[in-house]
Amino acid sequence: MKGTCSCGSPFLRLFDDLGCVECGHQCCWSCAVVIESAAYCVRCADLLVEVSQSFAEGVVRCSA
Repeated sequence: MKGTCSCGSPFLRLFDDLGCVECGHQCCWSCAVVIESAAYCVRCADLLVEVSQSFAEGVVRCSA
């Protein structure tokens, strides 16, 4: 196991190395995106929650 994550954060404990469940990329509590108890790297999380253009067209935005 590497001593630091690819984002630069150190792994202080063995369980700090989460790893993306989709692609296996090494990620830690600082850079992982946790969705429904599963850890994903930023790239896989972005692909997972990507909003389709047709869905976005129906969204009404209000300015605050």
